[in-house]
Amino acid sequence: LVPTDGEDLVSTESEADSVKLTRSKQDLKNNGNNSRKIPLTRRRKVFTAKSRVELLQDPLSPPPNQEPTRNLGEGWNEYNTEDGRKYFYNVKTKEKRWKPPRRNYANIETKIEDDTTPSAVDTDDMFVVNLPLPSGWRSDIDAVSGQTCYINIASNAKWFSSTDNEGRVYFFEENSNKSSWTLPESQNDNSDVNVSHEDENSSLSNTAAIEKSLNRNVKSKSMILSTRYEEPPSLTSSTHNWPQLWEGTMCVLKEGPLNKTKITENGKRVRKNWTSTHAVLTELLLLFFKDNKGFPSMMSGNGRPELSVDLNGAVVDTGDKVSSRKNVYMLSTVLGLQVLIQCDCAASAEQWLAAIQGAIDNLPSSTEAKGLRAKTESPSEDSKLGARINRSKSIKLKQRSASIEDLSINMAERQTKIKERLKKFFIRRPTVDLLVKKGIWKDEPVFGCLLEHACPTEPPRVPLFVQHCIRCIEYTEENMKTDGLYRASGNLSQVQKIRLQVDQNVYSLLEQEEDVHVLAGTLKLFFRELKQPLIPFKFFNKAIKASTNPNRSEKIKDFREIVKSLPSCNHDTLKLLLQHLLRVTQYHEFNRMHIPNIAIVFGPTLMWPEQESLDMAFDLMQQNLVIECFLSDFQSIF
Repeated sequence: LVPTDGEDLVSTESEADSVKLTRSKQDLKNNGNNSRKIPLTRRRKVFTAKSRVELLQDPLSPPPNQEPTRNLGEGWNEYNTEDGRKYFYNVKTKEKRWKPPRRNYANIETKIEDDTTPSAVDTDDMFVVNLPLPSGWRSDIDAVSGQTCYINIASNAKWFSSTDNEGRVYFFEENSNKSSWTLPESQNDNSDVNVSHEDENSSLSNTAAIEKSLNRNVKSKSMILSTRYEEPPSLTSSTHNWPQLWEGTMCVLKEGPLNKTKITENGKRVRKNWTSTHAVLTELLLLFFKDNKGFPSMMSGNGRPELSVDLNGAVVDTGDKVSSRKNVYMLSTVLGLQVLIQCDCAASAEQWLAAIQGAIDNLPSSTEAKGLRAKTESPSEDSKLGARINRSKSIKLKQRSASIEDLSINMAERQTKIKERLKKFFIRRPTVDLLVKKGIWKDEPVFGCLLEHACPTEPPRVPLFVQHCIRCIEYTEENMKTDGLYRASGNLSQVQKIRLQVDQNVYSLLEQEEDVHVLAGTLKLFFRELKQPLIPFKFFNKAIKASTNPNRSEKIKDFREIVKSLPSCNHDTLKLLLQHLLRVTQYHEFNRMHIPNIAIVFGPTLMWPEQESLDMAFDLMQQNLVIECFLSDFQSIF
């Protein structure tokens, strides 16, 4: 490949360490409408203010008696200043500069003669090499790059020549990963030919002659040609359809806000976690940052993206099957990463889709590469592999498709599979009785136990937790006036925290708790977690029947009999709780908790049937009515 604005004649430390002060006109032309080039982070020396001022000025002309350190061709020589800084001087044009000169290929005129032996034309204005072409090949000038190309007459395939790091010539095919030390000989079937050892030796000798005839001043490394027999350089990063980072810059195709989440990483499903990010689309990668300051920070070497997606071989498709959001697209890579991207605006989402798809299309397709490797390595073409000189083996990624969930299954089938798994799980699940027999399931000291186990042996037989909790709720008048007391829910996590502490016989959290709704919720939880309700099962039907008696005197008489028949711990606890609730109703103007409202809250909390009824709603109404009768006629009943 040839850069549009030329190639360095020499690569030196001064170029890497110098400060880029201006941008050429050609750089400005290369900027697209929606693209901008960002300089990559490079290691630079720290110059003083004096050094920066000197760099703004052209270097002085070298003295006539000063010998150049290197001759770069085209009239350019390299010199050193007194302090060791390198600069360049053209003896023809008298031009001076700190940076190495560059060659513009647009001004090079290539002349190729049809000779059988290689010959090089090395003049001050021209660096042209005439190569011996095999039969079935012709040379031409590429209209895009201005370089000499070699076209196969039979297949019309276009090949280019280049040099590796040691200056050796090799050939590569346009828009392909094929490379070879020599141009492949053309046959009728357009296939490769087996090369004998004699042919290989002659090809190597011809290649060595070509390399020696090339003017290789464009390389800063050793000009010594190695006689070792090695493979040509891999073209995975140098073919025409790979974007290049010329002059340490990268092209930004599109950037803006996007919502993203991973669904698969390394071939394994992960939980969705949608986040708002600032996305930057380049020719090679799709980068996600926390905000729009992340990308400039990364380019200055002070940050990194939250997620980087390699677009080579990636596939982008709609994500309707994996997300219920609108304007969702799924990006899948060859490394087993699947990312969902989403934009609230449909037009913007389509623009992102088109930009990402365009960037993927401009990169080599991993599918085509795999197909080419399979075709090359097939048994029927084993004899053709000898035509290539030590081709590097492809690195094959481990197939992870088996561990990735099939997203093509519709939602109904997926739900059916989930239901079947849950049924099997519940069938295999052991019963509570079995866990109790094995000693795995044990009663908690306070919550979830029998009431008599939580009560003291001496009267009044009321659980210590109930006494502490009621005392803390009634501690201030402000608590009693709280709107929706016992009706509004408290913080569930704080309620569970108090439950665990109380089970360990620690009651200090009750006094430290400032939210009265948490205290009220903990008290209700205690009565709901009892193994038997505060009003035992055997009195459930009697209480329901008594509450529906229209005769008030008979109703009170029935409730007195129920109260007298209660165990002492149930009797004392019920009496203390009802007295507390009556005090709460005294502040009904503030907390809006009248007796009917209190009855609705505590009806299903203090009593429930041993077996669930078919008409649960009617039972709830009757339970509420029982508690309302207890509160309205408390003085008569107790």
